[in-house]
Amino acid sequence: MGIKAMSQSTPARQRASGWLFIVAALFFIGVGVTMTVEQAYALKFYRPTDATIVVGVVASKRGTRGGTTYRANIHYTYYAGGRLRHSNQVTAIDTDPGEDWAERTVANFPPGKATVAYVSTKDPDKVYLVKESFFGPYLFVLFPVGHLIAGLMTALDGSRYSVERLCLAVWMGVGLLAGVHYLWIATQFEWLAVITFAAYGIVGVLGFRAVGRERRTHRLRPG
Repeated sequence: MGIKAMSQSTPARQRASGWLFIVAALFFIGVGVTMTVEQAYALKFYRPTDATIVVGVVASKRGTRGGTTYRANIHYTYYAGGRLRHSNQVTAIDTDPGEDWAERTVANFPPGKATVAYVSTKDPDKVYLVKESFFGPYLFVLFPVGHLIAGLMTALDGSRYSVERLCLAVWMGVGLLAGVHYLWIATQFEWLAVITFAAYGIVGVLGFRAVGRERRTHRLRPG
C-alpha cells in the first residue's frame, strides 16, 4: 500500500517541481522584459536637450567575489522643465559595459564640452547622456527560457497537451519577439546579439527535434 502511494505521489511531485521552475523562470524573464522596455522607451521617446559636461572619471568597484566593474561616471548639467538641472546618469539603463567602454566614453565627454542629453517628456529628472543600446537585458529574457521549458515539460508531461509543440512555440516565440524588439531599438551593430540569436534558434530546433524523437521512441517501446 505504501509503495503504491509513493508511486502515485511521484508524478505529482514532479509536476509541482515543474510549476516551481515555471514561476521562477517567469520572474527572471519579467525582470529582463522590464529592463528592455525601460531601455526602449528611453531610446525612442526621450527628447534631446542642451547639456554641458562638468567632470568625468572612470569609476571602478571591486565585487565581493574578486571581480571589478568599471563605469563612466560623468557629471553634467542640462536644461529641462524650465531650469538648469544636474545628473550623472550616462546610459538609458544602469549597466556596466566594461573598462574599455568606460574609458572611451569619458574621453569623448571632456569637461566643458557642450553636448546633448536626452530627457523624459513626463519627468525632467529622468535623463541620460549616451544614446546607445545594450544587449545585456535581452540575455535576462532569453536564458531563463531554458528553465521555463524544463518546467513546462515536467509539469505537463502526460497531459493532453502536445508538450513538444508548446515548448517549441514558447522557445521560438520568445526568441523572435526579443530579436524583433532588439532590432527596433538597436543603435549599433553587436556581434553578441547576432551570435546569441543564431545559437538560440539552432539550439531550439535541434533540441526539440531530439526530444521529440526520444519521446516517440519511448511511446513505441513495448512494456
